[in-house]
Parts: sequence; C-alpha cells; structure tokens
Amino acid sequence: LLGSSSNYLDAGAPASLQFPATGQWTVEFWVKPNDTNGGWWGIANDGDAQLNGTGQWLIWGGNFHYYRHTEGEYLLTTPVSAGVWTHFATSYNNGVYTFYKNGVPVGTANQTYVPATGWELGRIWGNASLDGYLDEFRIWNTERSAAEIAANMNLELAGTESGLAAYFKLDDAANIGLDCTANSNYACEK
Repeated sequence: LLGSSSNYLDAGAPASLQFPATGQWTVEFWVKPNDTNGGWWGIANDGDAQLNGTGQWLIWGGNFHYYRHTEGEYLLTTPVSAGVWTHFATSYNNGVYTFYKNGVPVGTANQTYVPATGWELGRIWGNASLDGYLDEFRIWNTERSAAEIAANMNLELAGTESGLAAYFKLDDAANIGLDCTANSNYACEK
C-alpha cells in the first residue's frame, strides 16, 4: 500500500505507457483517503510537474475528481468517503472517457486525450500528495469494459493479462514501485 502525505512514485514516461489520442487505455486503482475535505489530495497524474498533458485523479471537497489540466475541465466529480476503500477506473476510447466507481459506470465525457508526459502515483501538480492509501494501481493499453472492470477489481492479477501495460500491486514495502508486468515499468519512490 502506498500511503502517507509525503511519498509518491515516479514511473517516468516509458514507451509502454504512452497512448495516442486516437487510442485506448484504462487506469484503475483502489484508494482509501484519510481526509476528503482538508485539501487537494493527489491520487495520480499522467503528466509532469509543469502540468504538460496532465490528467489528474484527485480528491477535494469530499469528492473524487478526474481533471484534464490541458483543457482546464473536471470530467468527473463523484462523492468519496474518508476511511473507506473505493475502486475507481477511467477508460478511454478515441475521445470518449467512461468512469467507474466500485465497478459501476458513473459518468462519461467527450474530450480528446493529450498523451502522457510522465506518470506519478500518490501525488499531482508536483506537490499535492495523497493523504491516505493507494493499492492495486493498473494501467491498461486497452479499453476495459464494465464487465471486465467489475469482474477483476477485487482480484490480484498475475501480471500477464492481455493489454496490461503496468501493474503496481503496492503491497511490498521493499519494492513498492515494482511493476508486475513484463514491461518492467519500475516506479521510483520519492
């Protein structure tokens, strides 16, 4: 479990985590925030500290948000509770985002994806770190269906599943940034 309000993982910008605007991808994870109202709590971003090409998963004002910094727009806002594990997934297919909470679709948005310039887990904007815990962070190079998300969200994966581009189990303190796929997208703890 990645947790605290001071450490985060930097996975960089490896080729296996670069997806074209006309492509498909899915990001999913479990999060347990300690606080949902005290500040901006960063879960992850697919950009850099200068906010280039950045999509952010964050908690603020009692809600979970997905924010596209490039467009300056929240694409999803849904309530989240402190002290409760919640599963979130975001899938993308050629301009259409679909958002899931605990395996159930909670929204869609039409917006062109700006390709990632880097990946950070446990913070956004270079300084807004997660106050809570993050687990089972998965990045897919395919659009996962609602059925696939719901069927696998409570399972630990093997790391060999088709389309799995990065899989951070976050359960081995000695190797917290270990990617359990053959892509070896190791994330450095900062």
